[in-house]
Amino acid sequence: MSSFNQVILIGNLGKDPEVLQVSELGSFVRLSLATHKKFKTKDGEVREDTQWHTVYLNNNLGRVAAASLKKGAKVLISGELRTRDWQDKEAQVHRLTAVYAKEMKFLSAKPRETTDEAEFLDEDNAYEKAKRDIDQILGRPPAETAA
Repeated sequence: MSSFNQVILIGNLGKDPEVLQVSELGSFVRLSLATHKKFKTKDGEVREDTQWHTVYLNNNLGRVAAASLKKGAKVLISGELRTRDWQDKEAQVHRLTAVYAKEMKFLSAKPRETTDEAEFLDEDNAYEKAKRDIDQILGRPPAETAA
């Protein structure tokens, strides 16, 4: 049986995209992506859990992200998990697991020009649009809508 390595995330950027120059590999763009999950404790208190994901994009995908995305943007990322180890100056071994994106979809409208911090509009249909995008990425037939 063959293996399968695919990750699909829907979240918001925690900061503007970072362009990284890596000599032998060209350039990459790094995103810091937050995903959120709300849950109730056994006492009935609603809490939110936020997970932060490092996402790398290269080539045209990276250029589009660097030119188009800002902190707060909602995006769908599809890619694969990769883990790498490295040693720092003190010989400590570190491990990083990141998503290497193969596909990106914008789920936010354009930011308002009137504010310093990017505000993204039209989140109402983002969930339904994301479900359709995930089905398309996974090669599933479109879900039928109720009449």
